[in-house]
Amino acid sequence: MLIAAAVAYYSGALNRSPQRMIGHTASGPAPTPYPRLPNTSLRNATPAPPSPRYTTMSGPSSVPRGTYMTITGTLSPGESGPVIVEGQWESGPWYELASTNATNGGFRVRYALPRPGVVHVRLALPNSNYDVKTIDVT
Repeated sequence: MLIAAAVAYYSGALNRSPQRMIGHTASGPAPTPYPRLPNTSLRNATPAPPSPRYTTMSGPSSVPRGTYMTITGTLSPGESGPVIVEGQWESGPWYELASTNATNGGFRVRYALPRPGVVHVRLALPNSNYDVKTIDVT
């Protein structure tokens, strides 16, 4: 009996004072004293792609102008896709020096360094990672 009285009290059944009724209108959601948050759902959110990983390539740090460089690499087994070698002299634009396709996780690409100066070489891999090296071309 005591529990039933408490439930009736807290539910408002024993409150005999007039109450203002707030009803739902066809023009929008019912008013509330709390601010409404935008309708967001984590189920529809797409996860951000992982940031690319940069790894330093091995090789000479200085070569004569006109040197041909060869990069041979191994990716995850079965991984295939484009492998692109790009070069940037000093702080200028990036130039594509060579490209190939990795097949079954392996690749080999050859490129020339035709201009003197400090060149930043980056190897763009199919898994969105990069191998990088700075070379002084004399």
